[in-house]
Amino acid sequence: MDALESDRKTVAELGTTISEQALLACDTQAPSSSRIDAIAEVANQSAELQNIVQRMMSIEDKFLVPAIGAIVPTREQKSFNNRVLRKLGLLDSRLHLVGMYETVWEENNSLEKEMFKQAIPGFTQQLIPRWKRKLYQPRTYMME
Repeated sequence: MDALESDRKTVAELGTTISEQALLACDTQAPSSSRIDAIAEVANQSAELQNIVQRMMSIEDKFLVPAIGAIVPTREQKSFNNRVLRKLGLLDSRLHLVGMYETVWEENNSLEKEMFKQAIPGFTQQLIPRWKRKLYQPRTYMME
């Protein structure tokens, strides 16, 4: 948990630094050399951010998720998931579901796919490609 907390702080710091460097890179009044350096810094820090987030996800998948699965009853997990989705609101909950779908299909784990199909209503599953195209992709392309 200490490693996750440390990584969380580093991610927050990187996010701030990347935002600042991106503003500098877009500043047409700044010298060209400063803008070029800022672009390189954004690329380097983005790569570092990706590595840290992947490490965090790996730790969560290996330790946190199984621990919660073993301790918290399935019924309470479902109740919590439903509360999270309600709290997110309509747009963010759709984005969350598309992100979950993308993750499950990227991992290509047949058990996870089956669990997703059982947990998510069929009508919602049919809407995921549209949400991906209309909501998810525009946001993820903006971030690249």
